[in-house]
Amino acid sequence: MSPPETLPIFPLPMAVLPSEYQLLHIFEDRYKKLVRDCRDRHAAGQCPEFGVVFCDSGGLSCTGTSVAITHILKEYDDGRFEIVARGKRRFQVRRVRRLDLYDSAEVEWFDDPPGDDWDETLATQAYTLHRRFFELLNGSAIPDNAYCRKMNLSMHIGQLAGLAPKQKVDLLRMRCENERLQFLIQHFQAMLPQVEQVEASRLMVQDAWAVARFLACGCKETESGS
Repeated sequence: MSPPETLPIFPLPMAVLPSEYQLLHIFEDRYKKLVRDCRDRHAAGQCPEFGVVFCDSGGLSCTGTSVAITHILKEYDDGRFEIVARGKRRFQVRRVRRLDLYDSAEVEWFDDPPGDDWDETLATQAYTLHRRFFELLNGSAIPDNAYCRKMNLSMHIGQLAGLAPKQKVDLLRMRCENERLQFLIQHFQAMLPQVEQVEASRLMVQDAWAVARFLACGCKETESGS
């Protein structure tokens, strides 16, 4: 086992999956410095990654994802940033230390075991449920090429699955693609009836409002039988 590496960390009430893009608003002094340090390391040809670790009132998660800044959308005069970062590698936190204005962690990287692959039946079921879920919420179908050449299909589906932060952390911890696919299938099976009911209610309200607006225009009722 390789020795732990040290990685700057950014505790947030969210989780990022590998390959997921995330918009971040940087306004605290310590994390403004973290972004500047990452920019400097990148300019020096060094690794500019930092770790996003879920944190809430219960404390810091032991599992996180390293991210790399892909775009600095805006740098304000007061040092604030708007950036886009992309998830890279999963890690386990071994120890947190204050090495600078911000915290760093000793981390161990991990991935799925070599040769791990998905079950085609599970993959097809997750794909089908996700397409239905996305279409209901977005109003249009997700393109088929969004699923193409995805070796970790679950991580890509998970980005657009409406998962709560703690559910994303659960997904990150799993080291088997089939386990993650089954997790997502259960999520969609629980969520879809609720989403479908909301959509049906939306259409009913929409129709009732259309009738109310029509009558408000002063249209006379047609008496039946006349």
